Amino acid sequence: MLGYEDALLAVDHIAGTGRRIEAWEGWVQMPEGARTHSLAHPGSFALPMQPGPAADAARRTMAEAHAAWEHAPEYPKASLFFSLVIASS
Repeated sequence: MLGYEDALLAVDHIAGTGRRIEAWEGWVQMPEGARTHSLAHPGSFALPMQPGPAADAARRTMAEAHAAWEHAPEYPKASLFFSLVIASS
């Protein structure tokens, strides 16, 4: 799980190696450390099959989730994190 800025750096790195982001998932970390899937920001659905467009779509949709979280967090004092799924080949 990565914070927003680190997740963007990871997307850039993965895309730079020619690998494809298959999906991302939104996770919530509670103040006491417990983690769970985000219901409000579950993640991506059907990213493009090409590495570049998949990375662009992941960045865009992660930015939308991050902005929505910043405006109205799903849980008070919790943090939104991102998990990336990389296609096998």
